[in-house]
Amino acid sequence: MGMALFVTGGTPASIGPLLAVGAVRAFGLERTWLAAIPGVLVALFLLFFVRRVGTIRSRVATVRPRVSELRPALRPLTLLYFAVSRSAVSYGFMTFLPLQLTHHGYSVTQVGAIASLYLGCGAPGGFLGGWLAERWGGGRVVLASFLGSAPL
Repeated sequence: MGMALFVTGGTPASIGPLLAVGAVRAFGLERTWLAAIPGVLVALFLLFFVRRVGTIRSRVATVRPRVSELRPALRPLTLLYFAVSRSAVSYGFMTFLPLQLTHHGYSVTQVGAIASLYLGCGAPGGFLGGWLAERWGGGRVVLASFLGSAPL
């Protein structure tokens, strides 16, 4: 359920396409880089804040691990591979969707709204998946979501 809350917490990002459309309307396509200014300011603030918190020391491995050491993690890594592949399909669709809708005569504003709706629908799905995982088990829910999304 905690993971479901984490996934749902990213939902505000689904308004990104609407913000992009608004930036194009306000500044024109040539000056949409102005929309990056708030993000750059936040990044600079975080950079300054993180330096004040302290530095993170990383350990450098002196011995290169052997591939055979991955054998115990082969099953989870395989599942992770398929999860990433599913995400690649989703991002591919998200890239193709605006092009297809524009080709069929939708306005830029309509395309932004549809793209935001598509992204926003992921939050309830993620929350539902977390809720179901609490009841049925995470492995079953992940397997069911993979099998259910494969035909689509």
